[in-house]
Amino acid sequence: MLYGLYTVMPKTRISNVPNSRVHSHPVRAALRHGLRALTPAIDDQMSRFVIRGLDRWSKSRAVEADIVIGLSSFATDTLRRAGDLGRLVVCDRGSWHILEQRAVLEREHEKWGFQPPRFDPWIVSRELSDYESADLIFVPSEAAESSFVRRGVAADKLRRIPYGVDTEVFATPDRSGNGDFRVVSVGRVELQKGHQYLLEALAQIEYPAATFVGPIDHEFGRRFADQLTRVTCTGRVGSDEVARLMRQSSVFVLASVQEGLALVVLEAMASGLPVIATTATGASEFVDDGVHGYLVSPGDPDAIAAALHDLREDRDLRKRMGDAASRRAQEAGTWNSYGDSVASTLAAATRCL
Repeated sequence: MLYGLYTVMPKTRISNVPNSRVHSHPVRAALRHGLRALTPAIDDQMSRFVIRGLDRWSKSRAVEADIVIGLSSFATDTLRRAGDLGRLVVCDRGSWHILEQRAVLEREHEKWGFQPPRFDPWIVSRELSDYESADLIFVPSEAAESSFVRRGVAADKLRRIPYGVDTEVFATPDRSGNGDFRVVSVGRVELQKGHQYLLEALAQIEYPAATFVGPIDHEFGRRFADQLTRVTCTGRVGSDEVARLMRQSSVFVLASVQEGLALVVLEAMASGLPVIATTATGASEFVDDGVHGYLVSPGDPDAIAAALHDLREDRDLRKRMGDAASRRAQEAGTWNSYGDSVASTLAAATRCL
């Protein structure tokens, strides 16, 4: 039974949780989002203010539960206090080990001559503390799990639980009358998402119709301004619009150099799209290479271009992989299935105490 959900999100944005169980601190979130357009230094300070306040607030309340789950870096003091009281402590980390994540992005930024990626040392310190305090660490993919093992975290402390998908919003349309080949990629347009490699791949096959869905990083936009004129950039859009754009597309590409498990992979599969994704995205949780699409090494535009070429030239292959992807998404399950997996994992852990 859920004791409580402590969050900075407004209650109106929380669904499928009894209202009496949701404890929201929305003023802090509003302050952060309201000042986010200011300088990075102010954004860091606002992030610290929000996180510190939420952690202090939940520390005196959430520890009454038998099991305390904290989003990494957001509940450091709460998790430490819960551990002192003998509770089962779980750190939920949606990406790679933060030191692995930082190392990959530092290399990528240096390679392209970008400013170093910003990792607030205060956040890094809290992340590392959470990994140490936790009895269990939840991660969404083998890629994320391996990053922790490489950093010396015991494998028996890690629990891999892939995410679910909203199959009501993301569904497979009838594409029988659509002969156009359209590429879609969803996510912030930046080095981490690998758009530099996707742009190179698109150039190799003479720029088929392609849409980048998501805000454009300022430095990336300046550096690749000419190439970005060859694709459609939508900026930030809501989930309904993402679903619509996926229904109009032929193939989904995620070229990230680092990712825990991008939700958009499963959303694209539920939309009946073959997926081209790197092995650094967590997509291998759902995508079998050559069945639901193609898995390629990060930073390999030639492999992306070859996969796009094959799918563009072979409509039957596109349909076969898209149909297989749709079935796989249905098998993977909804967010309720994810919740069931979390519950069974916690039940097994408590039996071992």
